[in-house]
Amino acid sequence: MCSSDLGEIDRRTKARRTTLAGYLEGVLGRDTNVNNATSLSSVNVPLFGLSFQLAPTSIKAPDNYMIGGGGMEVTSSVTNAASVFAGIDYRQRVNQRQDTFDYNKYDGRVGVQYALDRNTYRMALSYGQYYLDHSYNYENHGFSVEWRRAIDDRNTASVFGLHNRLRFPDPTLQANNVNQPVIGVSWLRALNPAGSTFVNGSTYYGYERDTDSRVDGDRKFWGVKALAQHGFDEKLDVRSEEHTSELQSHHDLVC
Repeated sequence: MCSSDLGEIDRRTKARRTTLAGYLEGVLGRDTNVNNATSLSSVNVPLFGLSFQLAPTSIKAPDNYMIGGGGMEVTSSVTNAASVFAGIDYRQRVNQRQDTFDYNKYDGRVGVQYALDRNTYRMALSYGQYYLDHSYNYENHGFSVEWRRAIDDRNTASVFGLHNRLRFPDPTLQANNVNQPVIGVSWLRALNPAGSTFVNGSTYYGYERDTDSRVDGDRKFWGVKALAQHGFDEKLDVRSEEHTSELQSHHDLVC
């Protein structure tokens, strides 16, 4: 067997491999809408000519917060271009003042990925459990798709969409069940040739479709996120993150 044949076998063997990646994170930040609530103090119901005053916990409130967490993902190549993956993440958030909105959550995912030239396509199924103020609050079933394109050696753009089903096991909370479609775009810019220092910005828009007669009905939401990260070596990265979000009652929409 000639050396070129051995080289080709080695290349294919390396391409079809299984890798494991993990991370730990710590975040300090400020949220302009820590409780994911509307900015309105009341909700009008034109059909009955009534107006409902919302409780303080149902009106948006800003706060500083800390987040700690980690996760891992295993990826196995099926062909030179296609791979399958599975991962799990854990995250806990502690707010400075609004401690009733402290949370911790678990999220798992399985999916497939396909890379072709400068394009990467990714699809995944996900499941998660969310605990609010240390009490089991809801579970999430989701499906996501993403298209990433490397514009050049330093710029990558992506378009993503997902659909979540939020379900509250507690019968007293099931009126909060919603279906949640989301779409968004993202841009990543590497600031050095090695790609160890980069900035990333993304924006998204979504809609909460009420399924169980929630008192404030359907709602739209949006968010903007900015991230800067610098890698000192293969094991240590430092990043700064800014995230602003808004939730708005559907009664402000023009249909």
